[in-house]
Amino acid sequence: MKGPEILIVEDELITVESIRDVLESRGYNIIGDVTNSDDALALLEKEEPDLILMDIRIKGNVDGIELARIVGERYRIPIIYLTAFADRKTVERAKMTESYGYIIKPFGEIELVTNIEIALYKHSLSRKMKEGEKRFRILFESMNDALYIHDGAGSFIDFNPSLERLTGYSRHELMAKHAGDLFADQKARKRLYAALESGGRVNDEPVMIVQKDGGAVRCLVSAYRIAGVSRGSATIHGVIHDVNEQWEAHRKLEEERLFTEAVIDSMPAIIYAVDREGRFARWNRKLEELSGLTGEMLRGASLLEMMSEKNRPLFTQKLDEGFSRGEVTMEVRLLLRGAGDERRNFRITGRRVEIGGKEYLVGAGVDITE
Repeated sequence: MKGPEILIVEDELITVESIRDVLESRGYNIIGDVTNSDDALALLEKEEPDLILMDIRIKGNVDGIELARIVGERYRIPIIYLTAFADRKTVERAKMTESYGYIIKPFGEIELVTNIEIALYKHSLSRKMKEGEKRFRILFESMNDALYIHDGAGSFIDFNPSLERLTGYSRHELMAKHAGDLFADQKARKRLYAALESGGRVNDEPVMIVQKDGGAVRCLVSAYRIAGVSRGSATIHGVIHDVNEQWEAHRKLEEERLFTEAVIDSMPAIIYAVDREGRFARWNRKLEELSGLTGEMLRGASLLEMMSEKNRPLFTQKLDEGFSRGEVTMEVRLLLRGAGDERRNFRITGRRVEIGGKEYLVGAGVDITE
């Protein structure tokens, strides 16, 4: 199995040979050794090692620290410094670059190998973390729901573009706002944060979110509270789901339902829906008035109970006919307890329909007694 590939940037030949002997005996692959920054950059255009051992004092246009900065920006390759200089100025400069080790010459075999193993492990772990952060950021930015994080004082730490689209505020404007400013109803805000404080999370809490233009949208907020290491350093992570369109659609459907029921209830004819056994599933107010039965009494009651016994076999036959053929017309005499136990003749029409996976006979009954 091929070992990790190492590039040596070092102008002391004895040090280079010593490093090569140690690492090759341990299974590492030395892809090259160069003595100056120019040759190092030229080699990196062709090869991409797993790690670079970098002397700080090297020849070329830049020294090892500046070369490390360039390599970090262009290639993201881990670097371990090799140097005989440990003065504060050099160390401070080296700290400004993303290095994975700082070995003082002369060094031993164990020190060199240990630093390389640790650097390769840390770099692998860092790369995986950055890949995970990148995937999370892509998901975070692309979500349709508004995602946000704010501190315990209500100052935003981060949020996705959906919060900007929802509120109409720019990122700069939102960062200057308090999270509580987005609530149209401050009582709802207090309830939500009280629930977070006591239970640690809330799910689908209905709120009104204020927009920049003065409007407000109906939303559902789910959030949870993460305690910090120090007192008062908790953060709130939340999701805001815009339900304004669904609410408007529901409101319109509800208005249509109420209008339809009002029309049906105002009709002089009986309107009904029965199942295959003749039990009522829906009806209008006219049926309640004529039958003398309340809505609760009609629920699950059978149309057969309103007929004389001699008419029941005919109705049963006609009911079966309506479900088999898809429609039916019949004339029956009904006992109307709501009209002083008077018996009156009705022409009943019906059509088979399927509602919620179940079949019903839906139709009207017109009084033809006169």
